[in-house]
Amino acid sequence: MRERTTVYPPTVPRTEDPDYQLYYGEAAGRIAAARAAMSSVLRQWGETAENGSVTRDVELRMSIISREVVRLSWSAVSDILIPTAGSSAVRAGERLERIWRDMSTLQTHAGVSIYLATMATRELGQLAFDVAS
Repeated sequence: MRERTTVYPPTVPRTEDPDYQLYYGEAAGRIAAARAAMSSVLRQWGETAENGSVTRDVELRMSIISREVVRLSWSAVSDILIPTAGSSAVRAGERLERIWRDMSTLQTHAGVSIYLATMATRELGQLAFDVAS
């Protein structure tokens, strides 16, 4: 945002444009929420492991929180940063291109996109309602 100007008049640095400030704030908020959730789940995991109370439902709940961290992070990149940065920002060798590739790989990994999105979530619901699969 510091290096580029707005696409439409008035042409000003993106840092000075209220719309780009909004986009940045929204993306930063999603990333901060993801970071807070990940810090919390790491703390919870440490406490749970330390007191020896790791159960299947605890493990699933923490894994699903991790999936939500991925979702929040991915939405910040795919819904906000890429569209506002523009296609030139994802050229080979650019920092955002690397972030895009890494996040795409994580988002589409079978553990996240299949297991955590369906099977783990369903199993957590079954455990919560004491329903056999």
